[in-house]
Amino acid sequence: MDYGKIDGGYLYALLSSDGSVVPVAADGSVTLTAATYYIPFGSSYATTPSQTAFVSLGLAWAAAVAGTITIETTNFPAYVQGQRGVAGSAFDVLDWDAADWTQVNPSTAYVPVSGTGNSATNATVTAGGTNAGTAIFDIAMTATRRWRCKIVASTGGKVWANAHGKVGA
Repeated sequence: MDYGKIDGGYLYALLSSDGSVVPVAADGSVTLTAATYYIPFGSSYATTPSQTAFVSLGLAWAAAVAGTITIETTNFPAYVQGQRGVAGSAFDVLDWDAADWTQVNPSTAYVPVSGTGNSATNATVTAGGTNAGTAIFDIAMTATRRWRCKIVASTGGKVWANAHGKVGA
């Protein structure tokens, strides 16, 4: 079964300092400045990737964007009994919390990257700031409750993010 979003599914970004939403523009992009951002991802049917066996996150960025892109995961819930608590509480873990998320960076990871000056080492992508680029994070056989992409931008610009999930054939 295919778990792609029927509306195009471009993802919003959250500013790390307070969770402010960077809205998606008409072209599907979010415009980032020099700061740290989180992009939570799942699918339109399963807000948690754990409900799809295979999850993929595709990113694209404009030439000016420079920074480091990683993925992180947590099994702690975003909601407990239908409610959200406060950042950093034991009640839940917000999408922009700094704590309780673990970077996924296996030495066997393969993350294809395009664009001269852009690169990947394991599951850490570097946007070089000289050319536009793309990257695909494919996550197979995941049981983790939640995933997010972390972008530490040293130079901002337009970024596009879209996730897709799949179960079975």
